[in-house]
Amino acid sequence: RYYNIQSSNQGAFGSSVHRVVGDISLEQSINRPYGYLRNKFEEIIRYYNSDDVHTETSIIPSFSSEAGLFFEKRGNHLYQTLMPKLFYVYVPYRSQYDFPIIDASVKSDNNLSSLFSSRRFQGFDRIGDENAFVLSMSTMIKQAKATYELEMGKQINIESPKLCLDKDCDDDSHAYNPLILNLKGSQDNFLITANANYDTSLKSFRNVGANLE
Repeated sequence: RYYNIQSSNQGAFGSSVHRVVGDISLEQSINRPYGYLRNKFEEIIRYYNSDDVHTETSIIPSFSSEAGLFFEKRGNHLYQTLMPKLFYVYVPYRSQYDFPIIDASVKSDNNLSSLFSSRRFQGFDRIGDENAFVLSMSTMIKQAKATYELEMGKQINIESPKLCLDKDCDDDSHAYNPLILNLKGSQDNFLITANANYDTSLKSFRNVGANLE
């Protein structure tokens, strides 16, 4: 049970609410030395109750398919890998503005794996609609005393997402079109990392960072 929910986030409920979430999934995987294919069907079931005053139930299905290939090259004091990936996700639109916002937020991290997900919102109070492809490429170059890793991925929306965190959509949470870039390099005793999450719909960075050790 959750207490002290802000009035702006209560939806059709009060300041306290019970929430029950079920996540049912069925996955098929085909793995080969040169690549893989994964298909996933998922249903998220949610139940909200506010002291028997108001009750909401929601069942939202989703489908995703991910494919990747693996290439490698070996030479004198050199090892290089290359891995392209393609991902497709579909989640139908369902209005959810009567539901309270307990822990929902827009994803803004720099983790490339966050693109390969059927959910663009963190938490369970908003299950965003999706009809999109994701293209990504990652590579590693390893030499005697140095290792470099680069990965980048881009979401391409077939249909623009509709669902927002709040009904007014004044937070632009429906605008989700991320481009993620990560770079990591180590040589001798030095390690450098740089990453960025740029939303091409908003034309601004959701997250950016760099570190040198």
